[in-house]
Amino acid sequence: MLPVIKETTADLRKACHNGVVTVQASIDAVNKHRWRTDAEVMAKCHQNFGSSMAHLSATLMAFKETKSKMLIEPYMPLLRNTQTSEARCALPLRSLYLSYVFATNLIVVGDVLLSLMEQVNATLEKRKNNRLWVPKGLRAIKKLCTERDHEDGADFGEDRAPGMTETELMQKSYREYISPSLWSVY
Repeated sequence: MLPVIKETTADLRKACHNGVVTVQASIDAVNKHRWRTDAEVMAKCHQNFGSSMAHLSATLMAFKETKSKMLIEPYMPLLRNTQTSEARCALPLRSLYLSYVFATNLIVVGDVLLSLMEQVNATLEKRKNNRLWVPKGLRAIKKLCTERDHEDGADFGEDRAPGMTETELMQKSYREYISPSLWSVY
């Protein structure tokens, strides 16, 4: 029974494997080449992804329609010769059951992989612009370095302008508001 399973599911297993490899290659290409504006690599990646997705879809449909029925062919003479229900119950159908479970699981994997490929394809089509992701912490550092603290235009690292900042003025007014007798409580 194993040669029948191997022969029947070979195309679908190969298409599923190629689909996983293509998804991985597409994600790697996006991570390595999109931000460098390598349009040739990205175009080739999109072309391979589309052809792999179409091949998986066609192979999955062919397996569902015709190839899955080939799993029962070795048992057809045995099933035709049984006339009574007792004879049918006595048939050794364990390998047939295992082959159907394998085929069903392979169909489910193929459907889920096709769904994943459709989602990845939608994301690839949606985000074609070059992007470079910068962590939030680096953005905060950039803001700190480029932010101007005073009206006189002093940049980060330069001597501060004479006088009090807005924060120092607020602290001073708060201290004047609270009486000196309360300071010892705090």
